[in-house]
Amino acid sequence: MALITEEEPQPPPPQTPNPTKPSQNPPPPPTPPPNPFTFWFHFTLLVSLLTTLLVSLSTLSPQDPKSWFLSLPTNLRSHYSKGRTIKVQITPNLPPIEVFTIQSGPIKSDSVLFVHGLGCSSYSFRKTIEFLGRRGLNAVAIDLPGSGFSDKSMVVVEEGSGGGLTRVWEVYNEIREKGLFWGFDQLVEKGYVDFEGNDVRVRKREAVKAIELGSEEMGRVLGQVVDSMGLAPVDLVLHDSALGLGANWVLENPGLVRSITLLDTTSISTALPLWVLRTVVVRELVLGFRFVFGRVLELCCSKPVGGGSDAEAHRILLKGRDGRRSVVGMGMKMNCSFDLVEWGSSEGVKGLPMQVVWSSGWSKEWSEEGRRVAGALPRASFVTHSGGRWPQDDAADIAESIFQFLSTLPKSVRQSDEEPIPDHIQKMIDESRGSDHHRPHPHHDVLGGHEHDHGHAHDHAHAAGYMDAYGLDDHIIQPPSTPASLHLETPPPKHGSDVAVLSPMDSDFEALACKDVLRTIFEDLPLADLARAACVCRLWFLLASDRELQTRAFRSPWKLKEVVGNPSSAAFWRDNGLGRFAISHRLVRADSVASLAVKYSVQVMDIKRLNNMMSDHGIYSRERLLIPVSNPNLLIGGTCYIELDAYAKREVAVLYLEGGPDPKVNCPNRASSDQGKRRIIDSLKRSMQVDDGTAQYYLSISDGDPRAALTEFSEDLRWERQAGLA
Repeated sequence: MALITEEEPQPPPPQTPNPTKPSQNPPPPPTPPPNPFTFWFHFTLLVSLLTTLLVSLSTLSPQDPKSWFLSLPTNLRSHYSKGRTIKVQITPNLPPIEVFTIQSGPIKSDSVLFVHGLGCSSYSFRKTIEFLGRRGLNAVAIDLPGSGFSDKSMVVVEEGSGGGLTRVWEVYNEIREKGLFWGFDQLVEKGYVDFEGNDVRVRKREAVKAIELGSEEMGRVLGQVVDSMGLAPVDLVLHDSALGLGANWVLENPGLVRSITLLDTTSISTALPLWVLRTVVVRELVLGFRFVFGRVLELCCSKPVGGGSDAEAHRILLKGRDGRRSVVGMGMKMNCSFDLVEWGSSEGVKGLPMQVVWSSGWSKEWSEEGRRVAGALPRASFVTHSGGRWPQDDAADIAESIFQFLSTLPKSVRQSDEEPIPDHIQKMIDESRGSDHHRPHPHHDVLGGHEHDHGHAHDHAHAAGYMDAYGLDDHIIQPPSTPASLHLETPPPKHGSDVAVLSPMDSDFEALACKDVLRTIFEDLPLADLARAACVCRLWFLLASDRELQTRAFRSPWKLKEVVGNPSSAAFWRDNGLGRFAISHRLVRADSVASLAVKYSVQVMDIKRLNNMMSDHGIYSRERLLIPVSNPNLLIGGTCYIELDAYAKREVAVLYLEGGPDPKVNCPNRASSDQGKRRIIDSLKRSMQVDDGTAQYYLSISDGDPRAALTEFSEDLRWERQAGLA
């Protein structure tokens, strides 16, 4: 019998997890975060190596001026060959330096001086000055010291005590000179060491330093250039940063400047950024590679110049002979606080004609800067051009603007400090120099003389030089030593010469006693030599003082037709310069000193100086003004009247452009004539209603002035009425 039992179900056995097989590749370890200093370390190392390489290459470049000049391209050599150098002294205790100048046009015409800005040179103005030279102006451009072909460095003597290595080197030299035990020997002998090392030794050494111009040095350069080249009064053209450096010189020397032209100039910034030439790595890249420098010029100075031969020329001039350091030093000395409004309104500048020439196509900001500059100078004319901030790409347009501006100004009169040598005397000097090798005695260079060794040879030489001053033409004649030695003899030509020379020992000086001979000689003498001849003897004085001879010599250089009148002093005939002549202008109601200066192309100050006027108000008390003669052609074929002007207090030869002199205007000057005096007395009689005696009395107490006579008569009548006598 089966027993059925009920059993509880067994729980399922626990399942053991299947072990996973380990992976063949272990997981990578966690990566640490990147270190930022690694990048900067490599970057700094790369920049340092690059800087060292560039600086080494720049120091290895040839600095010898001769080798630098031989490596110049053709365009720079051609530019250098057209100029010349002059010496200027920028510092009293330093040697002079050379400044390169280039000139075009006639020297005796109006002078225009171009002064470039930082980083630029006269090479940028070569086309501009050629254009102005062809238009008849004396155009001059200079390279400021530190730029272009001018000196860029100088040798200076520096003083210093030296450093530690210097002291060690001195001890070593003393040991070599005196021995190792020199100090011990002195200690034994004297009880002390006579050692001079405790004294501070001032050592001098020569060092080459770059020339760095400030406003003071710039003024010295401009002043010496204008003086040495004879440019005053000069028309000054200031480019770029030249205004900030040369403004003080213009303010201190207004008499040397005729006009000012500002060419894209501002005191705020320069066209070529200074940081490009100052930063260590950037300057080597810019000056070391032609492409980089061309791109900098395209962005900052002038677009058409980039990448061409002109850009390479500017790079060579900046890089050569340490020009970069000079430009940077000059830029650091610029006056950044320069006030254009205050400068333009100062006393020395506000009266000068001024023009602003500005680039209109460079940028909007630059055009606004031009309008700001023009607004600061309200009296200046404003002209635009289509070029860049450097002038070489639009030279013709700029030159035409300058020429048109200068054409509106009165012509300046230049006077030479030296008296010109007459043509016949210069010819005689040249002939004597040409035959100098035939004469063994050194004192007979001018004599055309002879060989002798007696004691009075030197007296002949000095006498010839004295007589030479009187311009005796074909033969040089000397005063006699003794009257008994006089005889006339013409020696034969010497040494194959075709011209017979009148020997001083064989001259007949009695021929000079003949008045006809002397008069023939004096007729060919200029006025200055005629005045000298009057000082020789009484006979020469009588002939040289002849009115006809003096008048002929006075009017001959100017081709005058006639000179009327007698001067109050014989000294009047000693000078026939252009300043001795004046134009008589009869004043009308609308006349002013400024309008007359424009009409006759003269300066306002010249009119005031000639007429003895302190201010413009003096014109209202006069009936005429004397105008300086600026154009000598006005005197050709004219008639001048010698007059003593009552207001100007000077005697001049007056030229009347419209007819002859007006007796009404010149009554004070002609009151000495009986006819003129009679007319004045008759006029006073009718005006005063008195007799001749009363009119003559009032005319005499008023020094011949009819207006003053009427005033005196009116005051007397007023006094009589007040006193009850009338």
